Amino acid sequence: MPEPSSVHLHRGTRAVQRLVEFAPSTGGLALWAHHRDRSADEPVPTIATDGHTIWYGPGFEALTLPQQAGLVAHEVLHVALRHPQRYSELQQIVGDVDLQLFNLCADAIVDSTLSHLSWLELPAAAVTLDRLLVTALGIEQTLDKALLEWDVERLYREIDDRRQDGRDGKRQGRKQQEGGEDGKASKRSSDKSAQESENASGQQADGPRAARARSLARGLVPDLLPG
Repeated sequence: MPEPSSVHLHRGTRAVQRLVEFAPSTGGLALWAHHRDRSADEPVPTIATDGHTIWYGPGFEALTLPQQAGLVAHEVLHVALRHPQRYSELQQIVGDVDLQLFNLCADAIVDSTLSHLSWLELPAAAVTLDRLLVTALGIEQTLDKALLEWDVERLYREIDDRRQDGRDGKRQGRKQQEGGEDGKASKRSSDKSAQESENASGQQADGPRAARARSLARGLVPDLLPG
């Protein structure tokens, strides 16, 4: 039974056409993915994906074509790299996985892959992998080298230093106390960030790496819908 024509007419149609024109391989993936519009009364961001379908909110239509192309290419790479599914798989291995931090790691890899393209426009708040590495982990690498070395699981595991229990906090406190005044100042700063995170989420408090990474995610809208 043929699919209804509405399946091929959605808010991202023009952006998909642009991908097909400028990047046929990515455009082919975009044609393979499912695309669905969401109504204004449904809780959905401007664009998001569950790893199979790309969902469009009403706000998508207000964007320029280069901006639309940047967002669709971003979601297509999430689909191609199976980021929502890999989030669920990592959950099965390690238990608790912070979706915001994982989404940030996945976004950094995807946007770094697209950052050199002139025919699309990434959001102003987009975070590249090299920036995330230097901010959260203090690692300086060129973008090309970073994309070769880091996958989303390794990146997330390095960044996620949330306190699992009170003992982790005590161990960190002792280690920072040994560092003298600088260590005490660092501990106060880390504890403040961790406490803010714990109060905001009601979950585990961030360690310094997670807190620094999360500060970069403040302008980002989560777009992964696992499960």
